[in-house]
Amino acid sequence: MSSILEKNLKKMTGYSNGEMLYLIAGESIGGNAGHWNNYPCVAANFRIDSKTGEIKYFECIQHIPKEILNNSKAGVLRLAVDIKKTCKFYIVNYKIDRCTKNARSNIEDTVKTYNKKYGFKPKISN
Repeated sequence: MSSILEKNLKKMTGYSNGEMLYLIAGESIGGNAGHWNNYPCVAANFRIDSKTGEIKYFECIQHIPKEILNNSKAGVLRLAVDIKKTCKFYIVNYKIDRCTKNARSNIEDTVKTYNKKYGFKPKISN
């Protein structure tokens, strides 16, 4: 596993300021992020290094430290939440600002690995 992938997964599973679970704890589920396949969703805004794809910080734009904000690109993860059984997440989709092919590839790998290692297995309805 690459060091970028490891760093990203650490940011996504951490409960400290600037990490994904810390941010999600204060977000409303099912609000602007809506629903996916009968699961409520939550959005997690983040900043990435546009060359490497390393996730630098999870937070709403107004709370991101200026030095990170000025040297990074924006991204958002949309996560479905299994609130009835496991209270785990599954990344449904993501968006990132313009970045290098390498950065995009690292984010794609991060999303796939997160869902495989930490995500719940969604039941897909027809």
